[in-house]
Amino acid sequence: MANILDYIDWRGDLPFTAVPFNEVDNLIFSQLCYLDLDNLVPEDPSRTPVRLEHAYDRFFERHPLKSTNLGFILPKAILLLADRARRAPRFRDVCITGFVNHVDTRLQEQFSATTFLLGDGSACVAFRGTDDTLIGWKEDFNMAFSPTVPAQADASRYLDSVLRAIPRPLHLSGHSKGGNLAVYSAVHVDPADRVRITDIYSNDGPGFHPQILASEAFRAMQHKIRCIVPESSIVGMLLNHREPYRIVQSTAKGLFQHDGFSWKLIGDRFCTSDALSNESRLIDQTLTLWLSQMDNAAREAFVDSMFEILSSNHARTLTELNEDRKALIASLRNIDPKTREMLSKLVVLLADRGAKSLFEKKDKNKKK
Repeated sequence: MANILDYIDWRGDLPFTAVPFNEVDNLIFSQLCYLDLDNLVPEDPSRTPVRLEHAYDRFFERHPLKSTNLGFILPKAILLLADRARRAPRFRDVCITGFVNHVDTRLQEQFSATTFLLGDGSACVAFRGTDDTLIGWKEDFNMAFSPTVPAQADASRYLDSVLRAIPRPLHLSGHSKGGNLAVYSAVHVDPADRVRITDIYSNDGPGFHPQILASEAFRAMQHKIRCIVPESSIVGMLLNHREPYRIVQSTAKGLFQHDGFSWKLIGDRFCTSDALSNESRLIDQTLTLWLSQMDNAAREAFVDSMFEILSSNHARTLTELNEDRKALIASLRNIDPKTREMLSKLVVLLADRGAKSLFEKKDKNKKK
């Protein structure tokens, strides 16, 4: 079944002036923004942009396609996507500006965004999802107890700077945490600028603190939000949602469906499903129940304890953790009693609900 790489082969000869920006283009830009374009395109969105073809030519001079590894968490297919995009008429003349990448251990922040200027006079502001950094993952977990995390505040400031510098209609896009940032930034723009935002795509992005969902600003922008999740979504079901979502088919299983390269498509549309998988709903219900058993202080203490353990051997990335598994296992043995108890409750809940799900499947099979 086709994916976004095939889309470039099929539709890559059609400029945006002939075929407007669509949901598949959204996913492509939300993947391309994972690449490091530092010193290749301007950080200031008001400065002269660089053609995508030239930016990625220089990127591959630094990072050869065959030998570059993006780390433990990011699919190497992103490199193949960039390589095809720089050769395809639809994408090669797109101009890139406003590349920023902030990782701040002290603030517990990981934020990156890129702005793509399309040939039809619009622009796509793409927010990066969680990368390989441990601090980026900790910031994600911090959303469980904090209405606003530093990356969200940065996303809001970034979008304001693009609105001031680039007088174009804007598509907002992001995958994983990037989808959350796209929605958050749109909700917090000046009301006078809301009309400039055409649509907001959250590709399997987590939800929000109830305080944000209850705001007038969220209600004002809700009709522009396009939430897309795979059948076995886990990340996209986290926290609280109010916006409707479309469910897409995937060639992967379970958590690996989070990989946008596994999403099936025909032409310029994703192949959709009517319902989430039983596994997705099971894990969502279990995590919701588990979190309901802790107040914000307990959630914060749990997250701090877990990441203190994970970084105890000075690992900064998931790749480094994976390469030193013995040290990771040794660190996990030192979990404090309260953290161990919370993890035990989650494991028991998952096991209990997993058993119930298994029995339900057996009952259904008997009825057949």
